[in-house]
Amino acid sequence: MSPQQPGPGVAPLAPRRALGSVPSVAHLAAMSSLAETNPEPTRPRQGATEQRRGPSRKWPSRKAISETAILGLTGTAIWLANSGPAWALWAGPFGLASQYFWIRDTRRNREWGKFWLSWWFALAWFRALCKLLGWPDPVALVFG
Repeated sequence: MSPQQPGPGVAPLAPRRALGSVPSVAHLAAMSSLAETNPEPTRPRQGATEQRRGPSRKWPSRKAISETAILGLTGTAIWLANSGPAWALWAGPFGLASQYFWIRDTRRNREWGKFWLSWWFALAWFRALCKLLGWPDPVALVFG
């Protein structure tokens, strides 16, 4: 079979036209007859339209690790911050550790308000860490 002579049950190929040229009446007629002679939809490439069956098998996923870290570290920091003066000093390290995940996730999801708020919280948790370690307040050093 030649390229212009398709096999049985296959519609003939439409004539080619030059790039940038206006489609001719013959071309349009061939295209409409092609659609009429081939009522079956064309079969997509194998795997192109297959539905995914559930989540990927990689466990734990990056998202699961991130959400678990946010829940555990931020929850612990908030709990410690409200547990009295002796325990409140330890909120800084946990809160600062959680900000890595907050900043990464909000940047990845393009949640810019939360992204900049996470940087502000990171500065606040860093100040708490400096207080725990006995370092001078970084905000006081900058803004005097």
